[in-house]
Amino acid sequence: MITLNGPAKTIILSGATTFLGSDIYAASYTWAALEENMQYITPLDASSELLYTLRYGWKIQPSGYSANTVIVVNGKITTTEGDVVKTVPATVGSQVTWQFDTPATAILVPVGETVNVWHEPPTVEEIAAGIGDIEISGLTPEQDAILRQAAKDARKAKKNTF
Repeated sequence: MITLNGPAKTIILSGATTFLGSDIYAASYTWAALEENMQYITPLDASSELLYTLRYGWKIQPSGYSANTVIVVNGKITTTEGDVVKTVPATVGSQVTWQFDTPATAILVPVGETVNVWHEPPTVEEIAAGIGDIEISGLTPEQDAILRQAAKDARKAKKNTF
C-alpha cells in the first residue's frame, strides 16, 4: 500500500515488499490532485519510466515491516537535495533494507561520442545507419545477432524505399 502524509512530507510504503516507481509516482499525483492536498507541493517528478525525483524534502518511509525485510523499489529515485537521504526510519514496525533497482537495458553507444542515456532509444533507421560504428554492450550473443540482423534488414528496406 502507498499512502502519503502531507504535514510530515512522507510517502509511506506498507504491506508489499516490491513497489514500482511508476506506482509510487501515480499515487503521489492522485493524492496531490485531491482538493485537501493542494496546499502541498507535489512530492515526486518523473524524468522517464524509471527515473523519479523526490521534491522539497519529501521522503519514503516504511511502515509495519518485520526486522530484516528488504523493500525493493523498481526505479531510480533521487532527491532535489542531491540524493543525500531519500528514506526515513519506520515509526511502526522494524527498520528495513532498501533496494532501489533500475532494470538493466542495452544501450547503443557510438564510439567516441558522449551520449545522454536518458534520450529516447534510437530508431531502426538510426541503428541501420550506424551499425558499423557502434559497440553493443549488455547483450547476450543471441540478442546481439538479432539486433544486427534487424539493422541489416532496416538498411535493406531503406534502400528499397523511394
